Amino acid sequence: MSRIIAKTDNHSFGRDLDSKAVINTDRTAYQDFKTRRKMMRQEAEKAQQLASDVEQLKSDISEIKNMLQSIARG
Repeated sequence: MSRIIAKTDNHSFGRDLDSKAVINTDRTAYQDFKTRRKMMRQEAEKAQQLASDVEQLKSDISEIKNMLQSIARG
């Protein structure tokens, strides 16, 4: 198990004594980051779904247009 001490100049960070990695110790900032990341992913999925829906609608309209032209020709 790693131990974190040796605070850096920024009090939100500490240093892991085993790996010498700088680690964020501000749990609130980390939770805020996770919340923002989750919201961004949800927005990206929503945008992708909307793009997919638009493509499907374009395809459907094209199909309807072709059927109407076929009917009009007799």
